[in-house]
Amino acid sequence: MVVDEGSLTIGVYPIHYTLGGIRKSFAGATSQAVADDSAKKVYIDSSNTLQIQDSFPAALSSYLPLATVVTSQAAMSIVDERPSVLFTVA
Repeated sequence: MVVDEGSLTIGVYPIHYTLGGIRKSFAGATSQAVADDSAKKVYIDSSNTLQIQDSFPAALSSYLPLATVVTSQAAMSIVDERPSVLFTVA
């Protein structure tokens, strides 16, 4: 889960997930800066690294989507993207 920590920063809760048939764990993160007046995609890449980028990667099997974060005039909204991978076909 991605959460607003205030002052244009986000935190990410720890998560266990499977990517490419490999079980992984992400320890979580805090104080991740997000630029004002932007829309960013938050995901964990195949190296188990948190990414905050302009878009998700093209290869759906190479990352775990977490959220879309939109900021405007120091206000933040977070859309949970985790449900998009609840159902997959091997």
